Amino acid sequence: MRQYEPHAKKPVLHLSIDEIRTVDAIIRGYLSYMHGNVMPSPEQETDLALLKALRGRIAAMISDGGKSLSLTAQEIQVLADAMLGFVKATTRVVAQSLERDETLAPILSIRQHLLRMLSATYN
Repeated sequence: MRQYEPHAKKPVLHLSIDEIRTVDAIIRGYLSYMHGNVMPSPEQETDLALLKALRGRIAAMISDGGKSLSLTAQEIQVLADAMLGFVKATTRVVAQSLERDETLAPILSIRQHLLRMLSATYN
């Protein structure tokens, strides 16, 4: 299991409402994919539970009109992994096109931002 020692308070991810909805849709799609196609290991079960809880927090944030989310290192890593899994699954299923690439670009951008947050806060 990944472990991180916090050096500061939890980092906060600031997103537009559209980006928040995108992250929610990615988590939803990734969870559906994982439950239907993969026999999860115990670590993956933990990660999936963490994503479900994170999705609940995101849903509450959307209904409250919030635009920022504080994340633990483990949440950042699991979310970044889910985003990469979503992108990989999409590129396997959807033929390469400008529309596909333009759709995936913001997801990869948010993922890179998450990884920078992780590195800056926990390294």
